[in-house]
Amino acid sequence: VMVKIAELYHFKGEKEKALNIWQKNLADHPQKHQLYITTARSMISRREYLEAVQVYKQARVVFQNTSLFFGDIANAYMQAGEYEMAIGEWLKLLEKNPNQISFIQRSLLRYNDPLLYDITIVELNDRLANISISDPNYQGFYQLQIWLLQENKLFRRALAAAKEYESRSKSYNYSVYNLGRQLIENNEFELAKEAFTFYTDKTNGEVKWRSLEQLSNTYAKWAKHIDDYSLDFTHRQDSLYELATAMLDSIEHETRYYSGMKNVQLKRAELSLDHIFDLPKAKAALTKLKTLPNANNSPEIPYLEGSLTLSKREYDEARIQFTRTNK
Repeated sequence: VMVKIAELYHFKGEKEKALNIWQKNLADHPQKHQLYITTARSMISRREYLEAVQVYKQARVVFQNTSLFFGDIANAYMQAGEYEMAIGEWLKLLEKNPNQISFIQRSLLRYNDPLLYDITIVELNDRLANISISDPNYQGFYQLQIWLLQENKLFRRALAAAKEYESRSKSYNYSVYNLGRQLIENNEFELAKEAFTFYTDKTNGEVKWRSLEQLSNTYAKWAKHIDDYSLDFTHRQDSLYELATAMLDSIEHETRYYSGMKNVQLKRAELSLDHIFDLPKAKAALTKLKTLPNANNSPEIPYLEGSLTLSKREYDEARIQFTRTNK
């Protein structure tokens, strides 16, 4: 009742009296958790956003729980136009509970405010620059930063941030690699190429081979994108498919022990059949694929065999082989 009475006084323009009633009511019933919520929401309905923040913070002290009302306080700050204070609350929440990153992302998307995004990116940059890579908050801040940069299509800055994170780590954390895969999904092929080349130029063994495979995937999807949108005015599509094949060839020439060799031979065969039209190479890749452990039961093998048979215009045999693919 007193909450509503305070609202009425506020509506009549007697703001100071309204605030006094709200506060006295809380002082009279300090242990009523719901009263803090009701009072703060009443204040917000009257656009007393910063007063509502103080009520929420007062509840934190009374109930000795600094985790209370993170979202409510941030939202009140946002409605008051105090973006930096709102961001501060969200980042405190992220520090206390990294699993809340999706909640913070949803909150940012709900406001859909470019200025809010810019301020958050700057704040995250500052925090990351001033803490050690071993700080438990680093990864959460980094993940939020990378997500925000991509949401704002600041892909080059995202790549620079990922390289910074990778370079500061004592061992590979694959931040650039993981971003490279996201860059492919966003059709940022030039930057994806740069991301995977970061590893092919600096590493050996499994990390290098995996990055070469992703580099091949980048070139192949780049070529398909050009074809899908009729962007090929200089025959670049063909050269990209050739580069995709070359990356796989380099793995095949360098090692027999790559854990993803089955995919390498499968992709070599597919590219040779469908895009560079090199049937001997496709046949050689298929032969090598069959020799790999656990590859004989792969459904891709009869498909490739059917495609090779079809290229020789042996239609009945090709149909039988394609039928095996669906079993």
